[in-house]
Amino acid sequence: MTHFAKDRQTTIPLNERIDLLDDEERAELIHMIDYAKINRDLHEQLYQLHSRGPCWDGDVISKVDRDMLLRIGACAKVCVKGEQGFNACTYFGRELLRIFDWLHGPLGEEVGIIAQATSSTARGPMASKERIE
Repeated sequence: MTHFAKDRQTTIPLNERIDLLDDEERAELIHMIDYAKINRDLHEQLYQLHSRGPCWDGDVISKVDRDMLLRIGACAKVCVKGEQGFNACTYFGRELLRIFDWLHGPLGEEVGIIAQATSSTARGPMASKERIE
């Protein structure tokens, strides 16, 4: 009898046929899996940037986690409607998020509700101007 969830994915994400990867691609995939195993705490921050992004600096769950994701290229600083100070998930971040979901299970609605609550608060330089007027 298995103790895994019925919807658990058993194939490695991104690659249906790992035997068709060259040595460099296989090494990168193993490195990404190891990174996701060691840095499980980045899963929620990456999920927020992917599903609710771009996120203003004041709305990110953790600036430390965001900085780690910036260093590895999983997220990037972006401008939104001419305003600086936003963060968004990159294509590499999406690949890493799929590995996090595969290893640790996808994050559920409870994380989405928390992220939505923080993003509904006023943010950015324009938000404070709007409140004053």
